[in-house]
Amino acid sequence: MTEALLAALGGAIIALLLGLFGGGGSVLATPWLLYAVGIADPHVAIGTGAAAVALNAGANLAMQARAGTVKWPCSLSFAGAGLAGSLAGAVLAQRVDGGERRRARLDQLGEAEDGVQRRAQLVAHARQEIRLGLVGAFS
Repeated sequence: MTEALLAALGGAIIALLLGLFGGGGSVLATPWLLYAVGIADPHVAIGTGAAAVALNAGANLAMQARAGTVKWPCSLSFAGAGLAGSLAGAVLAQRVDGGERRRARLDQLGEAEDGVQRRAQLVAHARQEIRLGLVGAFS
């Protein structure tokens, strides 16, 4: 697939999730842009994802505001504090080497995968224990 098609596919999926669940846009957009679309520079992927997520979030906000489901005082308070954190994070992100951030992200994804595999093993073990317990109880 071409870069534009992959970007469009990712944008559609991530926007759907953002509208459905109200979050997750940047968490999903940056890895998608890095690994599926092939943007080599993590800083560019973060900026590109932020722009796309902001536009999608704005559309979602318009729909929610029209429906009367926005508590504006709370929203503005939350956004003000979030803006300070976002600006600080952006400044810090520019000081970290993009390659290091990419490696850290891959490590983080690997740890998450290991955690999922461990949980699956624990669930399988618990199911086996339950089966053995039920067999023993009725023997």
